[in-house]
Amino acid sequence: MNNKEPILMTEVDNNEMYEQGKDGKVYLKSEFLQYPVDIVDEVHGPALNRMSTKRGIDEDYVFACYCSNLPKEAMDWIDRTKDKPWPKDPVRKRVIESGCFLVAVGHKQGKDLRTDFRMSTTLGERKLMFDMNISQLQCLVLMKMLIKTIVNKQYKDAIKSFYCKTALFFVTEQYGKDMFREDRILECTRKCLHWIYKSLVNGYNPHYMMSSLDMFEGRLDATLREKVGECINDIINNPILAILIIEFDEFGRRLYNSIRNSEHYISETQEIIRSNIGNFLYKAYVLSLKGPSLYDDPWNCDLEREIELNKAKLSRCEILHQQGDIFIQKETERYR
Repeated sequence: MNNKEPILMTEVDNNEMYEQGKDGKVYLKSEFLQYPVDIVDEVHGPALNRMSTKRGIDEDYVFACYCSNLPKEAMDWIDRTKDKPWPKDPVRKRVIESGCFLVAVGHKQGKDLRTDFRMSTTLGERKLMFDMNISQLQCLVLMKMLIKTIVNKQYKDAIKSFYCKTALFFVTEQYGKDMFREDRILECTRKCLHWIYKSLVNGYNPHYMMSSLDMFEGRLDATLREKVGECINDIINNPILAILIIEFDEFGRRLYNSIRNSEHYISETQEIIRSNIGNFLYKAYVLSLKGPSLYDDPWNCDLEREIELNKAKLSRCEILHQQGDIFIQKETERYR
């Protein structure tokens, strides 16, 4: 805008702040708001990363222009979340009122990076994060540790921390916050990882609040997506093994030692262990039934009915033991 009256500028001389486009309009240069990099500083996207010697911590600085409204690209999010389990209306209202930033960095495949800006909904995402419970935050931390230990060690920086947070948002939107409990953290983490895996398979990773934006664009080609997808799928299929090799703070080793030395772990009787194994094998292999639901309360059941059901299962098990192949006979024997 002209600084003397509220009309758009139409002409500009050689200026480090402005540039006249081919369309005749005058644009603010994004590079004017970018930090000059010296020996001790690093730039990541729009952020300058600097080590604060006084505070002894890493700090990020970002020049940004604030806009009091969400961009039109986020209107789909407003409509999409109306009837979803999460976020609830009060949180949605705070997110909508939070506005957005314009930050001085363009798209990786942009035609003119000097005048390209990026929209950032970081304030809205911050409001969403403050609505998370402790199990959701633990799930996010576990997911990031798995990604950094296993995936990004093989394929450097292929999966950003931002993708993990986005997956958590989408999964919470779909299932609600109540699913995230301390006794379900592992299963919830797998659901979040599966979201990332599906994005890799589909070749499209939508931004949570601006779903028309593909966060993979200009970053991961089809070959790399396939390799990274296989790696994440291995974690999903072998979560316990994956957790036990987490290197951060020797997390995996300490967890293994804790389990190995646990009184509960070594005090279970052989009968209980065999019973648990048999029940799992029965459900997984013999009857081809799904295992216990993620949402079932194991203590809230009709005991007498369960006994009758187990008698029926055992009767069918006897038949399968007589008629099945060697594999079925072994599993039914274990179940019996």
